[in-house]
Amino acid sequence: MAYIKLDDRFPDHPKVVAAGPEAAYLFVAGICYCNRYLTDGFIPSEVVPRLVPYDGAKVKQLVSNLLAACLWVASTLSKQNGFMVHDYADYQSSKAQILITREARKKAGQIGGKGRSVSEAKVKQNANRMLAKEEGRRKKEKEKEPPLTPPDGVVSIPLKGDAPARKKKPQKTKLSEGFIARMVQEYAEVWSETKVQEIIAQALNHTAVHKALDVELYVQGWLRRDAEKLAQGGNNGKFRGDLQTPAKERRTPDPKRVKNELDGIGVVYRQPGFDPATDKSQDIDHYLNS
Repeated sequence: MAYIKLDDRFPDHPKVVAAGPEAAYLFVAGICYCNRYLTDGFIPSEVVPRLVPYDGAKVKQLVSNLLAACLWVASTLSKQNGFMVHDYADYQSSKAQILITREARKKAGQIGGKGRSVSEAKVKQNANRMLAKEEGRRKKEKEKEPPLTPPDGVVSIPLKGDAPARKKKPQKTKLSEGFIARMVQEYAEVWSETKVQEIIAQALNHTAVHKALDVELYVQGWLRRDAEKLAQGGNNGKFRGDLQTPAKERRTPDPKRVKNELDGIGVVYRQPGFDPATDKSQDIDHYLNS
């Protein structure tokens, strides 16, 4: 039996917060699956619905949230569609490491009580030597690997360790007017048009949006979570700005300022000419139904 590694700050991580608690449960269940079956972070698409007790539509929504938060990455392994846990090898033990540890424990058990202290020291020494050798082999293979080419319509995101020494400001883009209009109409019973635009601006100001593969999906999740909090009474009536402040105490936002923020904030993740009707590289149904 092997154990997964989970940071005690995991629930408060911006990616986890953006994905939502139910998606976070699916994320942890996916790591357990990878560790149990030694897949090195790959989860086949047909396995995903069995990881959580939800129906198909709910599972697709949770997978969408994980992809939008960059916790999962759509992938294909041995002609099998599925998802890769982002940076799995950086935090979890690989298949080779787990097998080496099991073999070392097996040999230690066979030795029994004969020269136990000396034998265990030798076993640990051999196991450490084998682990170091495996780590060196993986490092050399990683150096030989060609750089990953992002799918059409997606700008590559620097991986851990590849970031430049000096941080660069993300490129800016605009959310389409049609998308903003749809959000205003969808939440017309919850907020005014100006308030919806202000919340969208707050979502685009958050640092996690710069890592989202689909900014529109990220903003939808942000609005949905705020609406759910508002319906439940929020955090003692205070959360993310003044969404539940009494009307007399609310500050009326300047529509021109909100429009300027919407026009100037965001990140380009799609190249010019991207058509979601024809490009299925980020289509969740493409992976779950294949």
